[in-house]
Amino acid sequence: MTYRIFQFFFMTCLFVFAVTGCQQSDNTDDSDTDSDADTDSDTDTDSDTDTDSDTDTDSDTDTDTDSDTDTDSDTDTDSDTDSDTDTDSDTDTDSDTDTDSDTDTDSDTDSDTDTDSGVIWGYVHYEDGMISGVQSGVTVVLSDGIETVELASTVTDENGRFEFAGLAAGAYSLAATCYAEVGTNYVELAAGESVQTDIWVFGLDVDAPYVYLYPENEQEIAVTLTPAEGTEIKVSEPAYDDGWTVTAAPNGLLDGQFDYLFYESSVKWNFQRTHGWSVSGDIVFEWFAANLPLMGLSDDEVTDFLSYWTLHLPDANCYGVYPQPMESIVENMTLTISPTPDSLLRLWLLVDGHDECPSLVTPEFTGFERIGFTAVEWGVVLFSPSFQ
Repeated sequence: MTYRIFQFFFMTCLFVFAVTGCQQSDNTDDSDTDSDADTDSDTDTDSDTDTDSDTDTDSDTDTDTDSDTDTDSDTDTDSDTDSDTDTDSDTDTDSDTDTDSDTDTDSDTDSDTDTDSGVIWGYVHYEDGMISGVQSGVTVVLSDGIETVELASTVTDENGRFEFAGLAAGAYSLAATCYAEVGTNYVELAAGESVQTDIWVFGLDVDAPYVYLYPENEQEIAVTLTPAEGTEIKVSEPAYDDGWTVTAAPNGLLDGQFDYLFYESSVKWNFQRTHGWSVSGDIVFEWFAANLPLMGLSDDEVTDFLSYWTLHLPDANCYGVYPQPMESIVENMTLTISPTPDSLLRLWLLVDGHDECPSLVTPEFTGFERIGFTAVEWGVVLFSPSFQ
């Protein structure tokens, strides 16, 4: 019995030893194998499934990493930064370029300012002695500076107003053509400026024209005066209605009581002031007495001239005496005589006053010959502004 117990004990020990030794040996071998398997592929070891599970954990880690990548989606945030760039693009929408465009608009405004050139306007006033008022229907001429180059012209309205618009900056002169030497203004115009400049004109008259009629035989003669448009006969003796009809004698007596027909009329300015004589004021009447016969007047006609003008000629240190061409006289007053004279002399003298005698071109006369039925007219136009 004891032997069997011993034998059982011994066999048990032997078995335990054997088993323990086998397990160690197998573990060693398996470890090597696993090592080789890991070298080939971790996946080959099925028992490493848990390890693969760890790999899954790694995979989860990868997922987390992917999630981190999602976190890298902060790059999307960078994309938002790009979107900020888009915001900059919006800024471009609000862009300074548009502001520059506004500047261009301002530039257009400047351009409009250039286009918006100046205006010169005003009224033409008429002055005759103590009477003054507005003169309508007068042509006003705009010239370049003080030159006579005509740029434009206009006619005053019923209120005597004129206007020149669209003018560039510069110097201009304005004159009423009917009174070119009388009413002239000079204007300095700035860009875009509007300037009012009124023109004052003096009424010019032909004073005391005397008309003489010397027919060869006593006869009835009709005399008609036709003033230029805008002018009028102011005074007449005998009274002038639609004309004069008189009986004239060879010695010039009219209707047995008049030596001449007398009138005064307003005139338009179309007179020359270059050809004439400078006459000192202290000898002017002596000069007329000596020179009027050279111009064609008879002794009686000279006497009438001197009788009138010694009372009416304004004082001056020196006088300019300018004989006017027939064209200027006819443009102001047409004289129609029926029957028509064989010889006709119309002598109009423009006279102005000066402080010092001007230098003038001396006129030439061919003389006047009285043949057959002769008619003579003389008159004087005083250039009134020169005597102010």
